Amino acid sequence: MSKSITQLPAKTTIADTDILPIVSGGINYKVEFSNLRSAGTLAGRVAYVDATYGSDATGQLRNQSKPYKTIAAAQTAVSALSNYTIMIMPGAYTDTDLGGTFTNYYFMPGATLTSNGNCFTDGGGNMFFKVLGYGVFSSTGTGGKAVCYLTGSISNVVFNGINSTGNDRCFWVENGARLNVEMSDYIYSKDEAALRVDTDASANSILTVKTRLIEAETVLLQTKNGQANGTIYVTADTLTLNTTGTNYSFMEQIGGSIYINANCSQSTVGTLSMFNMSAGSVYCSVKGNIYNTAAVSTLSCAAGVFDSYGKISTTGKLVINGGEVNLYNNVEGSVAASEVVSISTGTLRVMKRIVNLINNASAHGIVTTGGTIILDGATIVLSNASAKSVYASTAKNIKIYYAVSNYAMDANITNTITGTSMIVDIDVV
Repeated sequence: MSKSITQLPAKTTIADTDILPIVSGGINYKVEFSNLRSAGTLAGRVAYVDATYGSDATGQLRNQSKPYKTIAAAQTAVSALSNYTIMIMPGAYTDTDLGGTFTNYYFMPGATLTSNGNCFTDGGGNMFFKVLGYGVFSSTGTGGKAVCYLTGSISNVVFNGINSTGNDRCFWVENGARLNVEMSDYIYSKDEAALRVDTDASANSILTVKTRLIEAETVLLQTKNGQANGTIYVTADTLTLNTTGTNYSFMEQIGGSIYINANCSQSTVGTLSMFNMSAGSVYCSVKGNIYNTAAVSTLSCAAGVFDSYGKISTTGKLVINGGEVNLYNNVEGSVAASEVVSISTGTLRVMKRIVNLINNASAHGIVTTGGTIILDGATIVLSNASAKSVYASTAKNIKIYYAVSNYAMDANITNTITGTSMIVDIDVV
């Protein structure tokens, strides 16, 4: 198949005699579209699909003048072959449960796929395929459907496009499957988790996602089953949860590990903590700012390790009742008549500032009823002179390597590190 490539500005509309814009390495290229639409049998391993001009009855492989009408028909035609690309022309498609081993699906600009079940799946077997190009995907099914759902123990899929919407979930993997997703615009889910990994005692499922925005109405990130293996990696500009329902949280982690490189926000009220780490959770890392203006706790950590590297701005406190929480950046709280952080069991390490903006005698920095507190380079700033930088109703020990505050700790607090103490100065800000 011949093609002419010239380094010229890309265009946004395509006619039969026009060009196809391609971006590679930050450079806009133009491929002459007329070469791609030339009639006759082509030498490449390509099956063409055209919702408007195609026919499943007369479609032929490697012949763009005789495209198939549905993606499923083209997939069937190449099912016994390998390394074929199914070229999906602009149009609206409604195929369901697509997926073929060693098959590439290339969606041209203007191609949309709306499925009443899974858009793509491995069907429980092991599959290796790629979804490429400029597709817009929507799964409208219910009862555990997704844009892409993988359960094969060694399935490995690449999934690219413009955006994806799931009535249930968007991307879901389990049993050791691996899915690498890149959407140029957004991912949006309605009734279930936008991204989900089912953890396992031995098989390590991995879901890697890169996009501009991920938004959900129920749960945004979810791991299930309480096992050690299973990982979600997310890179985005913003992750946001908009929910008014019950039993929903920004992140529900029951096992596995979650790595977030994005700003995270929740502004509407649910009933669970924004970040909810329960039994079996292994690790969560957030390398972005966290904004919580909902009337729920920002964090509930009962197990695992939670590392926060970005600033936390919150109207809900951080609750530690197990596991380990490491605060590498500032925490600014506006929690009505309450502390910013509370700990009953587990470990809290503070290496930056905790600021309580509420002017109330109960608006402490940290309240402890148990567990281990380590202040290592900590600054605690309060807004009320009667509040305490660290408060306990009974005698408790903490470890201070270096800490300053504008108001003192409670008399029940004892520092067990020899030669150090909380430095108290009203001018600390």
